[in-house]
Amino acid sequence: MGSRRKILMEKPWRLMVFGLLAGAILFGAISPALAAPPAQEGDPAGRAAERLELLYKREQNMLDGQSFQLERAANIASRAADLIARLSGEGYDVSDLQAALDAFEASLADANASHDTAARILAAHAGFDDSGALTDRAAAINTLRSAGQALRDAHFTLANATVDLRRAILDWRQAHGSQS
Repeated sequence: MGSRRKILMEKPWRLMVFGLLAGAILFGAISPALAAPPAQEGDPAGRAAERLELLYKREQNMLDGQSFQLERAANIASRAADLIARLSGEGYDVSDLQAALDAFEASLADANASHDTAARILAAHAGFDDSGALTDRAAAINTLRSAGQALRDAHFTLANATVDLRRAILDWRQAHGSQS
């Protein structure tokens, strides 16, 4: 690297040519960005409507995915109840596990309630027609915000409950050895 700098300094015209070429390349890359912005294609209101329709479809997909997660959580609760019954039958103190499962099931009920709220909001499709096309922008925005909030509430409730149940099971196993 040092020899390259030495060659450039010995022949100043090379440094000048190199600088001009670098400047030309840089200006060529930047000049399109400095030009006037291109004319907007299409109708801005049409693009906004398209975005709202895409968000509506996205929330419907999120609702479907969340339904699957809630079913999995119900299966987890069932398996945890089976584990607790087995361990109790073996003579272990499972009161901590039972308390964690009870809290999980209560949170699962809350998550299901939020999920059902989101499902009702999206099923009413205020601001959208039956095919998901925008009919009323203000109503659609309200629909998306309300359904989105209900979906987020269900998600965070379920996620926190799952982490808490898992932590309780791991803590119990650590305290009672790996025989469980």
